[in-house]
Amino acid sequence: MFKRDDQAPSLGQDIGISTLLSPLFIKLSVERAATPARVFISYRSKDPDLGLAQQFYRHLQAAGHNVFMAGASIRMGDDWPKRVDEALESCDYFVLLMSSQSAASEMVIEEVRRAKFLHDTRLDHHPVLLPIRVNLPMDAPLNYDLRGCLQRIQ
Repeated sequence: MFKRDDQAPSLGQDIGISTLLSPLFIKLSVERAATPARVFISYRSKDPDLGLAQQFYRHLQAAGHNVFMAGASIRMGDDWPKRVDEALESCDYFVLLMSSQSAASEMVIEEVRRAKFLHDTRLDHHPVLLPIRVNLPMDAPLNYDLRGCLQRIQ
């Protein structure tokens, strides 16, 4: 998350993902030396989520990680729910781009619910959930299920 709203970069430009998420990139860079991380990007397929998800996808792939982004990873004719579930089952990190639109999306909420269940029931606590607010104020009301899944995550 940004330190202050007036420091937030414009989403209309390439925002320098490594700067925005430096703790994530430091962690992924360290882990990359041993094994590439498997990252699931959860987003709504409209801007501002879509453009930001595409930037994450490009930057994380360029860093050598295995990245799942439904719009780029699922091909025509694939079993969509099966592919999403497989990607969730195998991911190390679950990056949630949370805008007002995605916070109301049933599909996004179900992905979060599933990722949280996997995190809570596994010994390694994977996937690690990384929610990122996209033009969504901290005091914005969230869906009950979403709030329950994310309540203890910074």
